[in-house]
Amino acid sequence: MMRGANTPGAIRGGGTLSLDNITTLDDLIYLSAGGGLQNQGDKNAKYGTAYYSVPFGWWSLDLYASRDKYTQRVVDGSNTYEYSGDERNLSATLNRMLFRSGYQKLQASFQVLKRDDEYDLNDTEILVQAHDMASWRATLEHTAYPGKAVIDTKVSFQRNTSWLGAEQSVEEQTGNANVGSRLINIDVEANVPFSLFKRSLSWHPHYSQQITPDKLNLPDQLSIGNRWTVRGFDGDTTLQADSGWFLRNDLNLNLPSLAAQFYLGMDIGRVSGQGSEIYSTSYLAGGVVGLRGGLWKTNYDFFAGTPFVHPDELDASPLVLGMTLRWEY
Repeated sequence: MMRGANTPGAIRGGGTLSLDNITTLDDLIYLSAGGGLQNQGDKNAKYGTAYYSVPFGWWSLDLYASRDKYTQRVVDGSNTYEYSGDERNLSATLNRMLFRSGYQKLQASFQVLKRDDEYDLNDTEILVQAHDMASWRATLEHTAYPGKAVIDTKVSFQRNTSWLGAEQSVEEQTGNANVGSRLINIDVEANVPFSLFKRSLSWHPHYSQQITPDKLNLPDQLSIGNRWTVRGFDGDTTLQADSGWFLRNDLNLNLPSLAAQFYLGMDIGRVSGQGSEIYSTSYLAGGVVGLRGGLWKTNYDFFAGTPFVHPDELDASPLVLGMTLRWEY
């Protein structure tokens, strides 16, 4: 299916507080909150996150919580509707370093996740979209350092459970999603520096794939067509289905005198399984050109993208402009 973006407002602002070693245990606490900078009119959004990590020997424990609330007005002819969402996520992750040397490292993790989603239309809950889900995920991650390159490979297996008071969704009750659904995620990412004509460059590929034998709930499906998957699309509508993959490629030119990096990106992706049958094509491809770097304690990323391939059902803008600014004190 095509899914609308759930983050109204193209411009967001916020603040972050990060504290290191506050208990002398080499721990880290991270707090962040913010919202849309255009909260007038038909869109409003706010969010908050909290993260805590503490190591002990070859182990570490990560705790995470987030909440994202948004409201937007939808005009349909002469009628105006108010659509709102409230999404809450909790997770606890136990990590274990299995092996480490100067050339590679291998680590494993076990994570328990809880997700609660509520959506309203004119203050009436949309039960078919609500989710109260719990799952566990086991992950194995290998990082290699061949020469000056870095290659990171991650494989995870996730299964939904009835833990933590989770309830069956409407999709599961009607047979559109399997109870106890399973999914496998594979991620391979690399950074390969090289020189050409006395210029410092790097190649940064990222391949991600999701595989499942089951029919999934909507939050577990793979969604592509935004700045985190296949770029060149504004993310207002995405392609979404049970399975799929995407490949991102960045060619980076380092600009040391400007403390910046110019980059060209070309991405492609495909969705498959339940949800993909409604498209004239299940492929997306797009490109992006941008500049990122740091100046005066501010990290920035300015980019322009364009779509190359998309189904006729997706209304893609011919030009997508975006930026990210992060100030650190």
